Amino acid sequence: MLAAESSRTGSPDLTWSRADPLSLRVPRENDAGRVAGQAFVVALDTIISLGDRGKRLTRNTLFDALARYWSIRYRRARLRGARISYDMQRSTFRQASRELLMAGVNEEALWDLLVSQVEVVAKQRVSPHPGLAQLYTLRRASGRGHAGGGIVELRDGPLLDEVRYAILRDVQYRRPLHWRLLLADDPAPPLPTRHKTCQERPYDEVQTGARSREVIAILEAPRIRFHVEQFREDFEMIEEFLATHLPQTSHQRYGRKAVQSTLNGFRSVYEQAAGIGGVQRDADGRAYVRIRSRFFVALNRRFHAHDFWPEHVPSELRERWFSPDDVSGLIVDDRDPDRLIEVGATQPFVERDMASSQTQLQAAFLGLDALEALAGSKDPKFKVWLTRQLWALHERDDVLAPGYAGPSDKRLIEFMKAIWTRWNYGGKFGRIVQDLADDRETYGPGWNSNVFKTGGVQRAEQFWRAFLATLPSEWAPALTTFLDACQYIGRHAHPKRGLVLTAPLEGARVQWNPIRRAPLMVPIGRHHLELRACGVLAKVGKQKKFIPRWRVNLGELSNRVAPCLVHMMDAYFNSLVLEYLKRAGIDQIYAVHDGWFVPDYVETDLYDDDGVRLSGKQILAHAIEDVGAEWLSGVDTAYSTPRPPDATRPGLVVVYDWFVKALTGTEYEGFAVEVRDRWRRRVAEKRWPHFTAS
Repeated sequence: MLAAESSRTGSPDLTWSRADPLSLRVPRENDAGRVAGQAFVVALDTIISLGDRGKRLTRNTLFDALARYWSIRYRRARLRGARISYDMQRSTFRQASRELLMAGVNEEALWDLLVSQVEVVAKQRVSPHPGLAQLYTLRRASGRGHAGGGIVELRDGPLLDEVRYAILRDVQYRRPLHWRLLLADDPAPPLPTRHKTCQERPYDEVQTGARSREVIAILEAPRIRFHVEQFREDFEMIEEFLATHLPQTSHQRYGRKAVQSTLNGFRSVYEQAAGIGGVQRDADGRAYVRIRSRFFVALNRRFHAHDFWPEHVPSELRERWFSPDDVSGLIVDDRDPDRLIEVGATQPFVERDMASSQTQLQAAFLGLDALEALAGSKDPKFKVWLTRQLWALHERDDVLAPGYAGPSDKRLIEFMKAIWTRWNYGGKFGRIVQDLADDRETYGPGWNSNVFKTGGVQRAEQFWRAFLATLPSEWAPALTTFLDACQYIGRHAHPKRGLVLTAPLEGARVQWNPIRRAPLMVPIGRHHLELRACGVLAKVGKQKKFIPRWRVNLGELSNRVAPCLVHMMDAYFNSLVLEYLKRAGIDQIYAVHDGWFVPDYVETDLYDDDGVRLSGKQILAHAIEDVGAEWLSGVDTAYSTPRPPDATRPGLVVVYDWFVKALTGTEYEGFAVEVRDRWRRRVAEKRWPHFTAS
């Protein structure tokens, strides 16, 4: 364990804080305050970490930080899948609290020192402690139930830097990581089965079949270069910019907050990259280390990187921070097909991503040929076409607020793209428009309605309905019906089991059963900890009483069906593309949902008609176009003898059959049957989708 005073272990020296560890120990402790000092450093590091991410400090947060090190019962609950104390049982709270006291950790004294002894100064709560006051302030969080803590706001300065470095130099204590920087040769344990937990009981469990595990192996195989010096330079430059350029308007403050949030997410990687070993330099002199990542299947069947990976980085920074491993050779010049270009060892990844992937896949699933062609158009792009439709409505009915220059205004295009995507995923319209209105720098002034005032959202929704009415009748009503049908399926699911369906990739059982949870306050000593228990708060007389029950939150489930169905289908398509690239001999691959990245020069046995080896970009384009047939039919044609669907690779037929069964006997039955019939006719006619990518 961490030793807060021992220079022998390299632990932080507490003399700067003037905190007396003896005042933080429990009476029966007899170790001269050693454990109390350790607990103080863990608690302080937790506050700094929360401040880095702009998060709120609560009793539960402090309890989690301490119990992770000094409670056996708490660690056992984590092994069973409970991530934090909100997910645990009341008995775990009580037993873990007793174990903290037995170990010599006085949680209440720590809370009094770090939180309770704060004063309100200029609308901020500042600690009167001379050392702590230089490190952070606490800002009252809005809403009910936040009286116990506050939003941590760090005070940049030499003392904060000194504390950070002291904690990082500790040879025994390891800060909990947001993302782990996993070097290529570092060992790492396999990831456990993914699920959520309520009172240490699992739900929303994600099962994976053999084929998903094969796709994970494809994603985990690459070792790519992470340019550590470039990353740290960019991090420090952005940090300095934020410190020296203060926002002048509310919109600048919103933009600053977004940038700060992104920067804070990378801080743990920045700290891990400090003094990292095994650094090499490429032909251009850039320092790099080779990294890898573990992957998991999410609830919506998409594949995600567990460790730090290009997936977590904004698109404009990926090429600066990452590149393929050593490659060299000749590739075809895009500007002159008869000319070859020599590629050195520092080539970047090339990217292809599906244009309007959500709409293309959704249109293909529903059998809406006209929408599928429109969504796959490159000139104009689908988002541009939608924006022109919206502008035409605006010129007639004045639905947009003043400030847009016209249909080519980039802010208006982004506004249209964002609202279309989120609405098509079944998002709540009010939340969508208010989120967009908060970021005028990106999305412009928005609707001709103040969505933060009474009636503003309803007026904006009227504009949106008017816009939908301008779209072609051959496909627009079908999209609305699909979303309504998905809502119906969720609202009428089994109250305990939720929804059960089959994954098209490998036939694994998919269960969506988000459990309804409510806050339950558990008394611990002089304070309470909050448990997000399985049950509801029911009004009994003038008070609310917690009633335990294991029931699915049908409201949450109804909003999940449409986006998760679409994500499951695009994860299926992504898997087929990855399998194609693997068969082609490409190992350096990484994928971000509907985008794929490969080196432009790849050593494969694929050649064009002139005998020139195909580039990575060309092979990727072939993959995206060719796997459409298997995606729709389930028939694998990669081998000499086509492989029809079976239980281990069922294809979309299981999704269509589930969709019809879930809506049988309802007002949407005819719609579901018609969707499946269109699919059957298209497969019989072999009219395969040719999804486009940019």
